[in-house]
Amino acid sequence: MKKHKSDNISAFSDEDIRNIRRSAIIKFAIVCIFIVIMIVFNTISWFTMNTDVKGSGMSIAARGPDYEILVLENGSNGQYYADYHRLVADSSAVVWQMVDANNMGNYNDTSENPGIKPGSYGMVSFYVKPLVNSVDLSFNFEIFGYKYDKDAANSADKMKLLDSDESPAVFLNGHILLFEERTGTSEDNFIYSKPILSNKDMQRVISQKTYTKKANDAPTQVDIYWIWPTTLSKVIDARDCTKISVTEAPFTNKTPYSESSGTNAYNEVVDNIRTFPDYYCKGVNRPANTSAMLSEATIVTDYDKYGDYYDQADNDIGMGVDFILLKLSVSQVSSSGE
Repeated sequence: MKKHKSDNISAFSDEDIRNIRRSAIIKFAIVCIFIVIMIVFNTISWFTMNTDVKGSGMSIAARGPDYEILVLENGSNGQYYADYHRLVADSSAVVWQMVDANNMGNYNDTSENPGIKPGSYGMVSFYVKPLVNSVDLSFNFEIFGYKYDKDAANSADKMKLLDSDESPAVFLNGHILLFEERTGTSEDNFIYSKPILSNKDMQRVISQKTYTKKANDAPTQVDIYWIWPTTLSKVIDARDCTKISVTEAPFTNKTPYSESSGTNAYNEVVDNIRTFPDYYCKGVNRPANTSAMLSEATIVTDYDKYGDYYDQADNDIGMGVDFILLKLSVSQVSSSGE
């Protein structure tokens, strides 16, 4: 077990703390965890695989009355994996397999030890093609965790769906973060914006995005960026903590989306931590009301404690989750034109 930072914290130097974290991260490297992105649509009868668009390198994954969703053919996008479909009991799902350092194109990883761990990140893509002048779509994401039971009597029972309200699956809501935007050229300078955060129903929603039909009928690429932060200090700025030295800066954008709103990605994530600390930190309960919410200042002041709670939740994920599904549902809100 990883030694808690709060246990005799004064006896540890900064280098000791880094070594403890490093050993915990190395432990995750041997855990074979996959993320599978599954797209499921509100009306299954709309689902179709269409090879007529092969010349464009894409295939239709699903269509609604006024739109089509397409995926790339040259990646693992759109391929059917029987085991994944058995898990979700949905033969019409489109799935991507993602592993550590599997970015941008979502191609199959052929490394000897595939898996994700704290510090892993990537991107999944799909394409929206309006069939009318414009269409408004909503996207809903859910994350599911599975445990592999090698002693199960039959193969159909080997993957056990974990209770999303309990440890370790509940921590997936705060430890696998999704964003709509990312800037930068490498993991050393990536800055993330427009977080897609879990709410009390463990849903991550992008509401009513408008897609306009292009003159050349080209689809619009939609990118979703995911990251598993190494420490709590990557999402909340704890550099003012006086109990231990914290030097890492958050990777979320602190620039407001607009001058009028003042809203930015950093504040949205911090507010989510304060509202749903049980998604991020082991042993920290969700507040009964807004007056009982943790303040950012309290988390920063006692970062030695809350940072350790975050690491303990990471440890539970690494020890208790063998397989992860990210489910994406698409629904049409409205449309205009022909």
